Amino acid sequence: MKTVIITNGDMNNLDYYKEIIQNQEYIICVDGAIRYLLKMNINPDIIIGDLDSTDLEFLEVIKAKNIPIAKYPSEKDETDTELAIMLALEKKSSEIILLGGVGSRIDHSFTNFTLMAKTAEKGIKCRIINEKNDCYFVKDYISFKNIDKGYNVSIIPVIGDIIVKETEGLYYPLKNEVLSLGSSRGISNVALKENIAITIKEGMAMIILAKD
Repeated sequence: MKTVIITNGDMNNLDYYKEIIQNQEYIICVDGAIRYLLKMNINPDIIIGDLDSTDLEFLEVIKAKNIPIAKYPSEKDETDTELAIMLALEKKSSEIILLGGVGSRIDHSFTNFTLMAKTAEKGIKCRIINEKNDCYFVKDYISFKNIDKGYNVSIIPVIGDIIVKETEGLYYPLKNEVLSLGSSRGISNVALKENIAITIKEGMAMIILAKD
């Protein structure tokens, strides 16, 4: 099952996100992100969190629409986003897309990246998407078709050092190369072709397609 989690980070171009959400099978809304979904006329399958960032007017709409709520206390060990990811795993999701996961709170944004990386280690396809970036968490092979030439492609270790077995279609080719955690060597490679591929031999990499 393909699951999308909408969190309360920055989301500006709602038409962009609406297209992504409508292609998923299960929609989890994290707390105050319901404001985005209501503007898009989309009802989530469930709302999860402590509801500390959900305005009263939105709560009334939620109740009127009979949208299920999984409410948690504000004092808890997990963030609302982690609870949403845990629910997605309980639902046996094969793919999880996180929207609104990047915002003004660096602590929350960074934690969301680490949460998705750890989830990807379980064999789940994981992505974090915003208008400028499409982030994939990869521990084996990934390919992209029909992307724009000149796209920025970054390969970033997220848990420890990685070994890149091979890349195809990139300006700076990598073959059996170690990229160390904390090094910026894999940043801002460039797509030379519409079809590119990256094979990771060891470790977990975050592959980012970035638009300037």
